[in-house]
Amino acid sequence: MILSAKRLMAVAFAITAVSVQAQVNLGIGETVAVPTVDVPTLTIVDVMTSPFLSSASEFKGTLTSIVARLGDSNGDLIFAYVISNRNDSDSNVIDFSILGWTGFSSIVAQHDATSLTGNFGQSALTASRTASALTFTFSDVPGQALAPGTNSTVFWALSDASEYTKDATWAINGFVATAPAFAPVPEPASLAMLGLGLAALARRRRN
Repeated sequence: MILSAKRLMAVAFAITAVSVQAQVNLGIGETVAVPTVDVPTLTIVDVMTSPFLSSASEFKGTLTSIVARLGDSNGDLIFAYVISNRNDSDSNVIDFSILGWTGFSSIVAQHDATSLTGNFGQSALTASRTASALTFTFSDVPGQALAPGTNSTVFWALSDASEYTKDATWAINGFVATAPAFAPVPEPASLAMLGLGLAALARRRRN
C-alpha cells in the first residue's frame, strides 16, 4: 500500500492520546521486546514514503519514514517507520535495520498504524542495537508475520538527536536499500562508524 500525501499529513491531526510510559531504553549490544503503547501526541517534522525492491525481487513494498517530536517540544527527535509489504512480494519482511545511530541513545516502542494504513499493523517483536545501527525484527509465524499484502505498526525510536538526514542507509532482510529514509545526523567523529555498520549488515546477509 502506497500512502497518499493527504493521509500522511493527517497524522499530525489524528494523533491525540498521550502515553509513552511503556517505552524501553535500548543500549548498545542489547535486544529488547518492543512494547506497544498508546498513540502519543506528536508534532510531525517531516514525512516521506520510499519504495523498496530487493535485488532478486523476492520482496518489494514501501517504507514510510516519519520524523517527529513529542507534543510541541523543540527537543529530541523521534524516528518512526511503517513498512508495507506489497501483495506481489514473494517473502515476509523479517527485519529492518537503519544506520546513523552512532553516539545517540535509543528508546523504542510501537503503536497503532490505523491513522496511516487503515489497520493496526503487524507488530515488531524485538529491537536490537549495535554501535551504529538499530534493528527491528518481526515474526515469521503465519498470521503474525509481515507477509505480502500486510503492513507493520508504527515502530519508532526516541533519540537525543536534534538534527536528521534524509539519506540514511537502511536494509530489509539484510538487503541494503538505495531509497531514502530518515535517521539522526551523526557526530563528525562518528562518521567513520557508518562504514563499519554497513559492512556488518552485508556480513549478516551473507551469513
